[in-house]
Amino acid sequence: MAYLIYGFQTDIREYVMRDIWGWLLGIVLLHLLAGNFIARRQVRNEYMRLIRLEFFHKWWHRLCMRVLCLCLVLTAVVFFVSLLVRTAGWGMDLKTALGEAPLPAFFLFLLNFCFLSTFQMLLINLEQGEKLSFLLMAAVEVISLYGGLICGEGGFWMPGSWKMYCRSSLFIQAGYPVIVTSVIQILWIAACCRIGYKWLDRRR
Repeated sequence: MAYLIYGFQTDIREYVMRDIWGWLLGIVLLHLLAGNFIARRQVRNEYMRLIRLEFFHKWWHRLCMRVLCLCLVLTAVVFFVSLLVRTAGWGMDLKTALGEAPLPAFFLFLLNFCFLSTFQMLLINLEQGEKLSFLLMAAVEVISLYGGLICGEGGFWMPGSWKMYCRSSLFIQAGYPVIVTSVIQILWIAACCRIGYKWLDRRR
């Protein structure tokens, strides 16, 4: 279960398919939950009526904040479950299970999940394409995982790799630069929220 916290390095010989599929199923499930949450918010708040009202901007900004909070909760659940399995199931003590860098690993995972989820939110709200956005997120995760395992350092610049602490410069010298990718992702999150608002506001 350590891979759920730290991700995968680039040497495919170090891993078994059970771990790789476990990672993909876990990540895909998170995107499914996020996409379902966004789509349900559209229905529950009568989306087509809301975009014609003056308080549409409040609804959109609230949706953005709720999606980011959902990412925080789901990331925390992933880390808690992984630590619980390692301590209770494998008999490890908590200090060993936490490892040397739990906070950076948590931050990288959370930031990347927010990065991809806001893009998912943008796609769903612009095109009402819940299934398309989910398939795109799944494709990003699969390509990023195997791209890193097969292409080596070239896979560091695939967006799904940026949640993996093991591929970062904090872990290996040739890893992706954490500061650069963090800035890119934060700017992208802000852009998705802004573009979504402007586009939907123009439709009104």
